[in-house]
Amino acid sequence: MKILESAGVLIKRGNQYRISPTSMTDFILEDSCIGVDNVSTGYAETVFDITAETDLRILENVVLNISVLDWRLANKTKNHTDFFNHIWKKIQNKDQLNNPYSKIVASIAPHQSEKTLSFVEHMMNRQCYSNELIEIVKLVARDQEYTKSACEYLWELGKYKQYAIEVLSQLGEIEPNKPLWYSETVANFALDLADKEEEWSQKATPLDILSGLMKTEGLTTKINKSNAELSSFHVPPQALSSLRGKVVNSILELLSSSNIKVATHAAKFLRQCLCYPLGMLGNRPEENTIAAWENEFIETLNAIKEIVSRKNPNPLVLVCVAESISWHVNHGRKKSQEISAEIIGLIPNSLEYRTMLALYDGHGHILKSRVNDTQVKEWENYIKSVADDLLTTYQDEGKLRNFINSYLVKMETSQLVCQSAPYALLFNLIEKSSPFARSIIKGAIKEPNGLIVRFTNVALSKLFMENHDAAINASHRILGTNQNNLIAAIASAYSQLNANEFIYDDRDIEIIKKLFSVKDEVVAQSTVYALRSLAKNNKQLALELIKKFHFDISNKVTNDLLFLFHDKGEISFNYLTEESVEIFLQKFISLSELEGYALQEFLASASKTYPALAAYFFIKRIELGVELKQKEWIKPCNYGSFIHVPLRFKECLEVDSILLQLKDWIQSEAMNYLSNQFFCHHIGKLFSAMFSPYDEKFVSFLKNWTDEAQPDEFPVISLILAAAQHAFVFEHQMFITVLLEKCKQISNEVLDDMIGALFSSAISGVKSGTPGLPYPRDQKLKAASEDAINALASRFCPAYRLYNELRKYAEQEINFMLHA
Repeated sequence: MKILESAGVLIKRGNQYRISPTSMTDFILEDSCIGVDNVSTGYAETVFDITAETDLRILENVVLNISVLDWRLANKTKNHTDFFNHIWKKIQNKDQLNNPYSKIVASIAPHQSEKTLSFVEHMMNRQCYSNELIEIVKLVARDQEYTKSACEYLWELGKYKQYAIEVLSQLGEIEPNKPLWYSETVANFALDLADKEEEWSQKATPLDILSGLMKTEGLTTKINKSNAELSSFHVPPQALSSLRGKVVNSILELLSSSNIKVATHAAKFLRQCLCYPLGMLGNRPEENTIAAWENEFIETLNAIKEIVSRKNPNPLVLVCVAESISWHVNHGRKKSQEISAEIIGLIPNSLEYRTMLALYDGHGHILKSRVNDTQVKEWENYIKSVADDLLTTYQDEGKLRNFINSYLVKMETSQLVCQSAPYALLFNLIEKSSPFARSIIKGAIKEPNGLIVRFTNVALSKLFMENHDAAINASHRILGTNQNNLIAAIASAYSQLNANEFIYDDRDIEIIKKLFSVKDEVVAQSTVYALRSLAKNNKQLALELIKKFHFDISNKVTNDLLFLFHDKGEISFNYLTEESVEIFLQKFISLSELEGYALQEFLASASKTYPALAAYFFIKRIELGVELKQKEWIKPCNYGSFIHVPLRFKECLEVDSILLQLKDWIQSEAMNYLSNQFFCHHIGKLFSAMFSPYDEKFVSFLKNWTDEAQPDEFPVISLILAAAQHAFVFEHQMFITVLLEKCKQISNEVLDDMIGALFSSAISGVKSGTPGLPYPRDQKLKAASEDAINALASRFCPAYRLYNELRKYAEQEINFMLHA
């Protein structure tokens, strides 16, 4: 008995022994499914077929239990018949990309690794690379026999999903109580990939897999019911000294690779090999842990020093090495700081290296920390000295341009291009040499796809200031290329001009007009910046040009342009005439949405200053949405959390006439739209955006409308009231009572519709409160409903039904929170 108890077959309860539920169910399941000579009885297959037609949640449990039984039998007997195959074929034969059995496969992955991977391959062959598949492979990786295979699948999935690379890296992380063979398998897999040049052609590199392994600290999560506890840990160096040494040595060998991408990424990866534990969640590492890591880093730094002194790597590789050890140069401990400084000293101070450093680290973060003005000035002088040496060495500006471009190509090939970093050196070169600036423009026109082309704007801006005629001619030649990236450089060049020093003439205006005719977002964005520069000296001209702008290019560009009319912008909204506002609103009608602070501020100002125009604008957007019939998406107005700047119709003196304008439109035109889903969804939101919260003036308008309204107008009124503030039914109870009486007189259908709308308005919106306690808003709703009921003359009036339903709803919500 004691042997059975220790094996978990029996459980002792007092003086009695009971069979373990798990053992009992295993026996019953095996007895039902497996007959004589380990042959399937057909019971499992029958249960699968029945549940497959009913509930996938039940089916998941069925398949899990059958797969566990199959797994136990496979480990128990050599003559196992693998009865699970019949069920597995039905699971795998689903050809949909969104296989309904994916969740089921995930549940059996730990017991059916081989079959699970075949399922993943089956789905990948059908171009399915979902996160769900990645999670399934992650589960298979727990099986030591299939960990390497799982790595191969994750790497292939990583070509389409970055998340797969993250999971692969996590598999290699060192964690408490995690077997070291995980990390060893992942490391060996990544290093094998690193030796194959074809594996470096995708965005993710084999070294991305190793980032988890090189971490010196991490987090563990402990979840207990409703609590999640995070705790940090430090990785002891002795735990992976041998494995880490193997990885670091392989990385160092890659520094000498003839493939520039391989060598530079290896150099950059060294930074991750030299990071101390910093003390996550306040868990500071002990001195002996830091000292142990210091010894590991010193060994690595000495190896780097050996390579730099003997193998003379590529200048870009040297720059990346300098970047990886820069922290130790500026902040490291004494010994590591000394060795790092020696490595920097061994790097040849050649023009090639200094040029690459200036292009790659234009902001000067590698050699110095730049924490004060003196260091900033030193770096600026360093950039200037590199520019002077380049101009002295390369007297031919064409050769200098080709030299710079070749270095930019190397950075691009290595996927290390920083968009802003090269500007520091290029700006100095262009400022110091007009011939070099002309050479960049000439080269851009000849080879519009070259990497140095993106500095054309700086070169053209200098030419505008030095030789206006030459700049105009160059701009016309660029426009003739029809290359939008080059054309954007013209607008960018104008935006960089000093408005106090540069004088626009008719030729410049003609060029800017041509820029406006180009329907390209990048060109338009650059043109906006040019307009800001122009508007500082000539507001009227800038305004006339803005009227020709293609506002439908993008909401972002439109928003940036309208910042010109901000209170502190180059052109104030008050400067605009009614005619100008009308032109702009007409152009905004076709925008898919009215996002962005500047656009909403413009509409808010228009709604106060020119309310009739603004109201007509929103009417036309509703009509456009109805006309499109969901062929194109449009949001006619902002509402709820989409509102950054509220409309200001209620502040204008003509608010009464605006309400009448909307009513007349509804009565004459919009009644035909009641069958249109778009209209029904947005009409209430429009009134809410224009007049919320509904006040006494608005209620007076509704009262007058309902007094003379035809029965078919009440559905529109209900849509408008459905968007009211949630306290509206209590703030205006007298109006609600009279309104519902009118609806009752028309028909029960109209009454039901109106009560539903008012009920919706009262319960809609966001609620907040303390977990485990009723929401304060529900408590207020219950109290307000009871007060409203008590104020009614009779329980038989229609309003009683509304307030009673609200009371019952509030009670239901309160009880739910108390018993949740």
